[in-house]
Amino acid sequence: MRVLIINTAERIGGAAIAASRLMDALRNNGIKAKMLVRNKQTERVTVVSLKKS
Repeated sequence: MRVLIINTAERIGGAAIAASRLMDALRNNGIKAKMLVRNKQTERVTVVSLKKS
C-alpha cells in the first residue's frame, strides 16, 4: 500500500505535526508513505514540496 499525505506545512502547526507523526507511524509499520507540502522545513526525502511558480 502507498499513502500520500497532503498538508500545507511540514512542521509548523498542529495539523503538520499530526501529519508528520502519522507518516512516521505508517512507515514504521511497513507502509510506503510520503508527504506533499507547500512549505518544507526539513531535508527529509519522504517529504516533497510543491514547486513555486
